[in-house]
Amino acid sequence: MNVDSIQELSSLLQSSISPVVLISGIGLLLLSMTNRIGRVIDRVRQLTDENKLDNPLKNKQIENLYKRAKNLRSGIILMIGSVLMASLIIITLFVSQLYRLPITIIIVLEFFLCLVSLIASLLLYIKDIGLTLKALDYKIDVR
Repeated sequence: MNVDSIQELSSLLQSSISPVVLISGIGLLLLSMTNRIGRVIDRVRQLTDENKLDNPLKNKQIENLYKRAKNLRSGIILMIGSVLMASLIIITLFVSQLYRLPITIIIVLEFFLCLVSLIASLLLYIKDIGLTLKALDYKIDVR
């Protein structure tokens, strides 16, 4: 182990704080997305348990909910990938400092992949909100 001083270790820990904060923020977004997918699944179960399955409006609603569930699942997977990348950043920072490895490009690449994954997940989240409004349109057509 080549960590020579408390100052170097302190600097390393400070560098690791940003990815940890990123993980914390993503965790809150992940909580929101998992709550949304749970509500979608509950709504599909509610619609399919009702007796009138041949209702075209109900079929449109179920189709819309299925699209939402697929988008949310993809978004959740991308967010988990983002958390994994942020975790790899922390590990890579420690390994590069401990063994004095010049792997800055790997850290930059991991950070880039982390943010790309997060952005893609957020775009799917926005798409889910649009599909939610489409489902509301179906509901208004009933009245």
